[in-house]
Amino acid sequence: MKRKIVFWVDNKPSQTFSYIYAGMKRAFERLGCETYWFSDQSFPSPQEFDYSNCIFFVDNQGPLDWNVPIVDSGIYFAYDKITNLNKYLNNVKCLINYRVAEFKHPIVDNDRYVEVEKGVIFDTQAPEPYNVVHFHYATNLLPEEIDLEWAKKRRNNEYNFVGTIHAPRLDCEPLHQQFIEIVKEKGLTFNHYNPNINPATDEEHVKILQDSMFVPDFRPAEQKVQRYVADRIMKAISYGCLVVSDCPYAKDFIDKDLLTSENAQEIFDLGMENQYNIELITHLMEIIKQDHTYMNRCKGLLSIVEEVQS
Repeated sequence: MKRKIVFWVDNKPSQTFSYIYAGMKRAFERLGCETYWFSDQSFPSPQEFDYSNCIFFVDNQGPLDWNVPIVDSGIYFAYDKITNLNKYLNNVKCLINYRVAEFKHPIVDNDRYVEVEKGVIFDTQAPEPYNVVHFHYATNLLPEEIDLEWAKKRRNNEYNFVGTIHAPRLDCEPLHQQFIEIVKEKGLTFNHYNPNINPATDEEHVKILQDSMFVPDFRPAEQKVQRYVADRIMKAISYGCLVVSDCPYAKDFIDKDLLTSENAQEIFDLGMENQYNIELITHLMEIIKQDHTYMNRCKGLLSIVEEVQS
C-alpha cells in the first residue's frame, strides 16, 4: 500500500517553509508515495478525503495548523518548537518533532544520536513525551537533475543574492554587509532578489545563482550556535556554483574541501580565486548529489516512520 503524505502549509513566497516542502514533495513522489498539499485555507473535508493512516507535515509555530484533521491513525511531523502540543499528544498514533533551526544540531554518536540517513538524526533517548528527529535541509534538485557540466559555466561580474539579508547581530562582525561593500568597491554589480518583493521561480533561482561570480553564505550568530547548515549552500553547489561559507562547522557536515572563512575579505578572495576551480566544484557537486538531496532526507524520515510503527 502506498504511503499518503499530507503537507499542511501555505503556498506563499513569504512562507519560506513552502519551498522546503516542495522539495520534499517531489522526493516522496519519486519514492512512490502519494502526496497532497493542503492548508488551513484550502483542504477537503473528511467526507471528501480519507485522512486515515496519513503522514502529516505541519508547521504549528505560526500557527498554520488550526484546521489540520486529527486522526488516531495518523503520524504527525511537527516542525521545530511545538506550540500546540495538546492538540496532538495522546490524540494521534505518533507525534514526531523534527528540529531544524531552533535547536542545536547534535553530534552523531551512534548511541543516543543515530544518523538513519545523511542529514536525518534520530534521538533515541529523547526525554520529551514524543519522538525527536534532527533534520537538515537539502538541495531542491533530485540527484538526476544535478548536471556536472554546470561546473564549467562562465560567471558574470556580479553578486546575486536571493533571500533575506539579516541585520548585524550585537557584538558580531557584519560580514554580509562588509562583503557587499567589498563587491561595490571592486566595481562589481550587487543584485538583491527579495522573495517577499520579487520572488524568483525555481528555474530563475538556478540561473540567478549560476550567473553570480560565486555564492557566499552568511549565517546570523544564533544559527551558528545551533550548528545550522543552510540549504543555500547545498542548493548553490548543486547548481554548479562555487560556494564560500562563513560557517567552519559546515565542513563537518558537507565535506572537508568546502571553502570557509569568517572574514569578509577572505571570503571574497577565496571565491574569486576559485570561481573556475572546476575540479573542486565538481567534487562538491558529487557530494551533494550523493548525500544532500531530499531523496536522502525523505528516505530517512520513512525509515523513522517504520521504526516508530514497529
